[in-house]
Amino acid sequence: MAKTKKEAAAPDGEAPEKAPKSKKNIALVVVGALAVFVAGGKLMGGPTETKTVIKIVSTTTTIPAGEVVALDAITLNLADGHLLKVGIGFQLEYENAAAGGGHEAAPAADSSDPTKGYAKALDVVIDELSKHTMADLSGSGRSAAKAQLVKRLKRVTHGHIEDVYFHQFVMQ
Repeated sequence: MAKTKKEAAAPDGEAPEKAPKSKKNIALVVVGALAVFVAGGKLMGGPTETKTVIKIVSTTTTIPAGEVVALDAITLNLADGHLLKVGIGFQLEYENAAAGGGHEAAPAADSSDPTKGYAKALDVVIDELSKHTMADLSGSGRSAAKAQLVKRLKRVTHGHIEDVYFHQFVMQ
């Protein structure tokens, strides 16, 4: 048997060196292995890059708030003899003229009326807040009194007044 040059150069008992493969062949093998790996991962349900699509759908219908009618500040006596100077703003219900609304219209007020047509509501404010003491209206008691006031105003005005804002609140 004739030995090739490389086989002849190898000492006896050792495996002969193999000829190096070209760089092109190595690159093809690596690319093929990667392709098999990626395809196998997709088929087997392995980790793949996913894109998350979030679709936000609003399921609530919001009715825009009506106008806010701000009244001048009034001073009233509290139950413990202290004074409260409070400025009130009434958040009115939104009235959709096209739908008919179904509620009573906003009170008509002339330019000389300091209550702007809300004398009945202002009377409820005075009655409700004058029941409290200065200690009652301090801290979180103020928001509890406000919640009770809003509840009573909604009942008295048949929902015409939605909320109440204090633009002034001074106790002495």
